[in-house]
Amino acid sequence: MAAYNSHRGSPPPSQNPMNLLHVLLGLLLFGAGVTTGVIFKSTSITGKREIATGSGNVVATRLSAGTSEVSGAMNPEAGGGGITSEAKLQQKDFATLLKELGDASSSSNVTKSVAAITVCVQNFDPSQIRRALAQVEALKGLDQRQMLLSMLLNRWAETDTQAALTHAQGLANMLERNQAIQGVIGVWAQRDPAAALAWARKLPEGILKREAMNNVVTQMARENPAEALEIASAQPVTEIRNQMISKAVTQWAARDAAAAADYVTAMSDGPLKKQVTQSLLSVLGRKNPEVAISLIEQLPAGPAQDQAIGNLGFQWMNADPKGAMDWAAQQTDPNVKVKAMCGILQVMVQNDPKGALDFIQSMPVGPDRDIQFTLALAHMAQNDAGGALTYAQTFPASAQRDNSIRQIVQNCNDTATVIDWLNRQTDQSLREKILPDVIGSGAMEPRQALALARSLPEGGARDQALASLCSAMMQNDPRGAIALSQTLAPGVAKDNALIGMSSIVIRSDPNQAIQLVNGVGNEATRVSVLQNLAANWLRQDHAAAAQWVNNSALPQNIKETLLNQTPSPKPAK
Repeated sequence: MAAYNSHRGSPPPSQNPMNLLHVLLGLLLFGAGVTTGVIFKSTSITGKREIATGSGNVVATRLSAGTSEVSGAMNPEAGGGGITSEAKLQQKDFATLLKELGDASSSSNVTKSVAAITVCVQNFDPSQIRRALAQVEALKGLDQRQMLLSMLLNRWAETDTQAALTHAQGLANMLERNQAIQGVIGVWAQRDPAAALAWARKLPEGILKREAMNNVVTQMARENPAEALEIASAQPVTEIRNQMISKAVTQWAARDAAAAADYVTAMSDGPLKKQVTQSLLSVLGRKNPEVAISLIEQLPAGPAQDQAIGNLGFQWMNADPKGAMDWAAQQTDPNVKVKAMCGILQVMVQNDPKGALDFIQSMPVGPDRDIQFTLALAHMAQNDAGGALTYAQTFPASAQRDNSIRQIVQNCNDTATVIDWLNRQTDQSLREKILPDVIGSGAMEPRQALALARSLPEGGARDQALASLCSAMMQNDPRGAIALSQTLAPGVAKDNALIGMSSIVIRSDPNQAIQLVNGVGNEATRVSVLQNLAANWLRQDHAAAAQWVNNSALPQNIKETLLNQTPSPKPAK
C-alpha cells in the first residue's frame, strides 16, 4: 500500500450533546467512553498526517419540602427546645443547597442542567451528604433519583470512600445499588487504584464484578495503560472485557498515540482487533491524524479499511475541517478519495448543506457521489426546500435526479413551496413521478391533494397519486379514504391503496383490515397479505382470529400454519 499523506491542523476538542441522564451516568459510572467508528475502502492513500422535563419541578418541590423533616430529625430538641446559632446557619445552608439542587434538576436545558447539578453537588460539605441522600431517596419513581444518588455518593467518596461504598451497598433497588457502587468505585480507583482493584477482585463472579473491573481498569489506564491492559486481557472473554481493552488502549493513546497504535498493530487479527482499532481511530482522528493514517496503512484492503478511512475523515473534519479537506484533496486513488470524502460529508451536510453540495461536485463520478448528493439535498430541504429542488433539477434527467427530488419532498415541511414548484413544472413526466410522493406525505389538505391528483391525466401516475392519498386519509377520514379507493381502476395502484389502508387499521379493527384486503385484485398478493394480517391478529386476539381463519377461503396449508402459531402470553394484571 502506498503511504498516506497528512495535512496536520490543530484540532479543538469535540463535544457531542447527549441525553442528560446518559451524560451524567456515563461520566459518573464509567469514566471515558469508547467512541464508535463511522462506517465507510482503499488500496492506497496519499498523504500523512429531559432529564427534568415534566417532573423536574416535582424534584425541586419535594427536596425543599423535605428539608424541615430532615432538619427536625437532626435536632435532638425538635418540638421543645431551641438550637444554637451555628446549627441554624447550617440548617439554612442545607435547605438552600437542596433547593438549588432541585432547581438545577428541573431545567429543560440539558447543558445548563448538567453544569448546575454538578456545581450544586460539589457545594455540599461531605458532612451534609448523608442528609441530602435521605431527601433524594424519598423521591419515588423518578429518573432524577438514580442520577442524584450517584452524584451525591460520588461526592461523598471523594473524602470517605468506605462510608460512601457502605451506603451504596445498602440501597434497596438493585439497579440503583449496582450503579451507585460503580460510581463510588470509579472515584476510589482515581484515588487508590490498587485498593479499588483488590476490592473488585474479591467480588463474586457476575455482572457487578465485571463492571467494577471495567471501571477500575479504565481509571488505571490513565496512569498505567500497560498494567491496565494486562489486567483487562486476563479477564474472562466477554464483551465487557473487550470494552476494557478498547478503553485502556484509547486512554493510552492520550498519553502516547504512537505506542498505542503499535500495540494494536501487533494484536492478532480478529473481531477484537477490529473493535479496538475502530475505537482507537475515533480518538486519533481528532487529535493525531498522522498516527491514525499509519494505523490504517496496516489494515488489509477491504471493508475494515474502508470503514477506517471514512471514520478518519469524519473525526478529522469535526476537529480540523481545513486539515481534513486538504488531506482528502491530496488523495490520488479515486476509491480512497471517495471514502475519505464520504466521512467528511457526514459532518458537512449537517452544518453546511450548500457547501457540501459544492464539495460533492469534486468527487469521482459513481454511486457514492450520487448517494451523497441525495443526502445533502435532503438536509438542505429541511431549511430551504426551494433551493434544494432548484439545485436537484440542474441534474441531467435520470433515476438519480428523480430519487433526489423525492428525498427532498419527503424530508421538507414546506408543503407550499413544493406545491408551487410542482405547479411551475413544464416537464410533465417529472411532475407525474413526484406528485404521488407529495400527496402521500399527508401534509396537504385532503381536498387540495385530491384536486392535484385528479389534475393528472388518466393512467398509472394518476391512480398512484390517488392511492397515496387514500393511505394518507385513512387515519383521519377512513370513510372518505375507503370511498376514494373504490373510484380507482382495478390494478396495482388500487391494490396498493387497499393494502396500505389495511396496515393502518389492523390493530384497531382487524375485521375492517381484512375486508379491505379482500378487495385486492391480484390473488397471490391478496393471499399473502391476508396471511400476514391473520398472523398479526392471532398475536392480538387468538380466539377471534382463529375463528376467522377457520371460516376463511385461505388454502388449507396456510390455515394450518397460522393455527399452529403459538399464542402470545397475556400480560399479567
